[in-house]
Amino acid sequence: MFRRYVKDYDLPLLGDDMDLCQKVFDMVRDQLDIERGSELESELATNIIQF
Repeated sequence: MFRRYVKDYDLPLLGDDMDLCQKVFDMVRDQLDIERGSELESELATNIIQF
């Protein structure tokens, strides 16, 4: 019964999930030449975690 109130996006990211997010983040940041430490880099990380 509890499960119906929990959406997939409410569940925590586990190690494998974080590894995948890191790989995607690194790839996109490098391909788009996003400056490290920039606001855009922070927004990218946030979007990847949300997806």
